Amino acid sequence: MQNLRAVYDVVIVGGSFAGSAAALQLARASRSVLLCDAGAPRNAASPAAHGVPGFDGVPPREILQRLHSELGQYETCNLRSAWVDKVEALPEPATGSAAPRFRVSLRAGEAAAEDDGSVATQEVLAARVILATGVRDQVPAIPGMNDCWGRTVLHCPYCHGYEVKGRALGILVLHKAAALHQARMLVQDWSPNVTLLGQPELEADEVAQLEHSNIQTRSFDIKDIARLSNTDTDGVRIELQDGQAHEYAALFTQAPVELPDLIQRLNLPVCLGGPMEVPYIDADPLTCEVKDHPGLYAVGDLINPAAQVLQAMSTGARAAMFCHQTLLLH
Repeated sequence: MQNLRAVYDVVIVGGSFAGSAAALQLARASRSVLLCDAGAPRNAASPAAHGVPGFDGVPPREILQRLHSELGQYETCNLRSAWVDKVEALPEPATGSAAPRFRVSLRAGEAAAEDDGSVATQEVLAARVILATGVRDQVPAIPGMNDCWGRTVLHCPYCHGYEVKGRALGILVLHKAAALHQARMLVQDWSPNVTLLGQPELEADEVAQLEHSNIQTRSFDIKDIARLSNTDTDGVRIELQDGQAHEYAALFTQAPVELPDLIQRLNLPVCLGGPMEVPYIDADPLTCEVKDHPGLYAVGDLINPAAQVLQAMSTGARAAMFCHQTLLLH
């Protein structure tokens, strides 16, 4: 492992798919890059990533291990297991296209995640910073949910629908608009057997649409779920407090999303997008530079509510190339 430098061309906060893609482009331009990886990717629970050319069906962690291994070939790229606590713009940055503009505070090592004071904070300077932290799913506190999340409780038909096509599918209603959107998608292209689960307050036209599409409904309060569990047939079982139980090949749902603490502390411009009004950073759609924050870039799920590996990697690569262009001497 390389020692930390005092100054980097680019510090990348987050070493998952978007951050790794950005690091690869910059390393191939021989720029000094510090890639800080907290080791907690959003899709860590998923047994397979789908829709990724060349890696369809491969576990996400295996893909990341390969990406990180490839980065090790580049002498200017320093991949560190580290948590970043602070990113701050220097009050009076030096002049020059590649002069440091930011101070980044981090805690390195496996124990850094605990934040108990046992790991000293280190500081480095950077000319540019790319934020690739991802976002956090606020998974509902239902017994057994953590064991099922990413396996039989799923968020994306594009990512996971093909593997359960034609089978009985449930949609757990955490947000009405998002649930109805998923129901329309699933019943048309993945399965004719779709059931809406929960107690959404449906309008008359919404009821008519469900009936027209032959989407079933099963009414109960989410609080009445006693437990979720994976079945022996690669499905999911819902047990209710009254003793009823229902099984499906999978449950689809949309958990609320929040930005990580570091991102919230930066007070960056935030927009809301999609049926659930998911928060995302307001960045230039081409360069990924954060609005009104020169030299600061955001990639992956931080700028795109459509959470997919391929799209995350695309934004990382694109941000890196535009970031590199700004480092060139004029």
